[in-house]
Amino acid sequence: MKWRKEAVKKCFLLIVLMLVCAAAGALAENEHEHDWALNRSSTEHWLICRICGEKTEQEPHYTVCIDDNPTECIACGLKKSEGAVIDERVHYVPEEAIDHDELFHWRYCVLCGEIVEIGLHESTCQFPETCSVCHATTEEGAHVPFTPHDFVFTWNEYAHYDKCATCGIQENYEQHYRECDDPDETPCRGCGQRPGDVYIYDLHHRAERMGYTAQKHFRTCDVCGSVWDEYSHGANCLAPEACSVCGMKAADGAVYEVFHPWEWKFDSKQHWSECSQCGAIKNLGNHAHYCGDPAPEYCVICWAWAEQDGIEITDIRHDIQPHLYRWDEKEHWNYCAGCDLKTNQAPHQFVDGVCSVCWYRDPGAELLPAGYTLESVVYDHNAVTGKLVHKEYTREAQNLSVRVTFFITGNYYMATAAEVEPDGTFIVEGVGPIEYITVLATGQDTGAPQEGSKALDAAEIILIL
Repeated sequence: MKWRKEAVKKCFLLIVLMLVCAAAGALAENEHEHDWALNRSSTEHWLICRICGEKTEQEPHYTVCIDDNPTECIACGLKKSEGAVIDERVHYVPEEAIDHDELFHWRYCVLCGEIVEIGLHESTCQFPETCSVCHATTEEGAHVPFTPHDFVFTWNEYAHYDKCATCGIQENYEQHYRECDDPDETPCRGCGQRPGDVYIYDLHHRAERMGYTAQKHFRTCDVCGSVWDEYSHGANCLAPEACSVCGMKAADGAVYEVFHPWEWKFDSKQHWSECSQCGAIKNLGNHAHYCGDPAPEYCVICWAWAEQDGIEITDIRHDIQPHLYRWDEKEHWNYCAGCDLKTNQAPHQFVDGVCSVCWYRDPGAELLPAGYTLESVVYDHNAVTGKLVHKEYTREAQNLSVRVTFFITGNYYMATAAEVEPDGTFIVEGVGPIEYITVLATGQDTGAPQEGSKALDAAEIILIL
């Protein structure tokens, strides 16, 4: 009997499987691309598939709103003379047929003028001052309700923050952090993400307090002793009696500068700096131009324009750059680029044969340190090459470097330093065009230990080109 039950069970499962396969085959045969055809009755029109008979877009016959005596349906073309019953009227409302006032916007039919849709202004969080339907703005007087952001808390590998699900704007951006006394494996205190999944670099301090000296204020942590936010005192001109950050008063010994938000003001003849808060005034003077400009168009101090702003430019200014020098054997000076006016004339201040102000070299100075000489120095308008030689020893040079200082019209620029090869040769690239150079050799001579080894002194050698 048992085998009969098993046989009946298998036959039943086989029949079910055959029915499922047949149904799937029927569905597969019914999958097709519809072949639509227009059908009409006296009251309606619709599309019908010639293959499966499916109907769509079934609707009454209609005409436009201003047609009081229609002769045919404007959708399917069935005429009244052919039995069409045309009772429906439709409006023509294109996308641009919209108007608004302070509170509402509405769409209207361009044929009959009837309002077909009306609503209050609305906005999105991305453009909260503009109606998202009619584009009316608060600047035009429209009452557009504010739409807040839909913030969702999220994170990336470096920080956590709130992100609007609508427009994507981010707020409350904060780097992942832990407290200063937390173990390294502590998760981020702001979002709970663990080290390895995110980078936790920032440390927060549990017990921070403000500290100060006469010149500076700072924050310090009572747990780990860290000091940060160390800045000089400063006061706003509206409250000059105390530092605007820590509150330390001048009467208590605080030394600070009072800050003003200065703005340039001018009239037809003069200009001045004026504080926008307290009204203090400084830098009062006449409008000026550079000496080399015979027809000035603007004031070189306040940048007011002669023609547009109606100013008179009467004073002359010299174009003097404080870092550019000219010299002779005894002194150096700054000069005006427009008229060669001399200013700040002063004697040279020689240090090891070179003026520490203008870098003029004393031709009679002995610059070679004892025990060293520089040979085969060549400048090819792109690089300086040479060889550093010790007078007493022939061992290889080690751990030495050379840098080149090159000069252009009295100014100087430092080139990249280069390592000295074991045989003493070097090449410093990226220099020129120049008037003359100095070569500076420095470092610790760490050759094979023998009597007489010593550190190099600064070896400055002048090469006149």
